[in-house]
Amino acid sequence: MNQIWQDHEKEYIRQHAATMKDREIAAKLNELGSRPITLQAVRKQRQKMGIVKAPGRGKCELQDKRNIPNRQMAKNEARQNEIGLSDIVNEIVSAVG
Repeated sequence: MNQIWQDHEKEYIRQHAATMKDREIAAKLNELGSRPITLQAVRKQRQKMGIVKAPGRGKCELQDKRNIPNRQMAKNEARQNEIGLSDIVNEIVSAVG
């Protein structure tokens, strides 16, 4: 059943997302509140609030949502860098040889 998030619950998530795991936040909110709050509920609410955690297990740091690289864009940049390096190597070899 969908529950309405209280302002103090949202504020707790906002304040502690950078230093606590979602599981720890859920446990603390369960201690403080009158209703059960699951890990999935905390994670979904944090995502709705636009708070993005850094990828990886056990990391308690945030990532700026606007600075998340697009995988395809990153692949294209890597491919361009490889092409640029090989062109430079070929120019050096032809100049020396």
